[in-house]
Amino acid sequence: MSKKSMHVVLMVACFIFSVSGMAAAGVVGSKHDFSLLNPTPSNFSGIYQAAGEDIVETCVFCHTPHSAASAAATGVQGLLWNRTNSIAASFTPYTSGTLSVTSGATGLTLMCMSCHDGITSIAVGALINAPSPATNPSQVTAFGSDKIGSIWNVPTPNPFGFEWGANIGNLDPALGLSGRVANLSDDHPVSFTWILNNKDIRDPADWTGTGATALKLFNNRMECSTCHDVHDNTEAPFLRMSNVNSDMCTTCHIK
Repeated sequence: MSKKSMHVVLMVACFIFSVSGMAAAGVVGSKHDFSLLNPTPSNFSGIYQAAGEDIVETCVFCHTPHSAASAAATGVQGLLWNRTNSIAASFTPYTSGTLSVTSGATGLTLMCMSCHDGITSIAVGALINAPSPATNPSQVTAFGSDKIGSIWNVPTPNPFGFEWGANIGNLDPALGLSGRVANLSDDHPVSFTWILNNKDIRDPADWTGTGATALKLFNNRMECSTCHDVHDNTEAPFLRMSNVNSDMCTTCHIK
């Protein structure tokens, strides 16, 4: 290889490293950092082990450089995705008399649901390519809660007469804790094609204001990632823009 070619290779490698570092920097220390080294521990950080050794990698819980998920297996393409699908049999979507689209959980939203359905583990049995030193996913174990739904659900009803569930994707109360239908009926609808047939909804071309251009449609579809950026918690909880005075809500909704 010539010196010029080597120089180009090194430049490309440095660029890739810098971009990946930028992404990781936004995750490190956030609630999406499940590693042992999270400087601001959460309910799920530092509780996972691979073949008995603590996991100190941050990105591995969602991404892998080798043996990543195929679109055929997960319904998503690319992103070096390292997770299996949500184990929920189905999702109970949000419905209302004014909603004219069919929502649910497909595509990019399924990637979020692979943790946020309240049922699927963050790492145990959910990683496709387990981190070193494990040689297979089954060697990843957890001590403590490993499902988002489990940090809220309690064995008996609380004094208010109901059981807490995950903030999104909690188990369907009608099926109890053993249910496999993830309940999204009390959450904003997602996974639908954006159709301008309602006078109360703004055209994306008119999404203006501070931070509003950060909101995104994906193949003209509303997904969880329309409003959330999993790598940046500057505006908690991982919002793409500030929602002070409901600014993010009114970017889309005319109120």
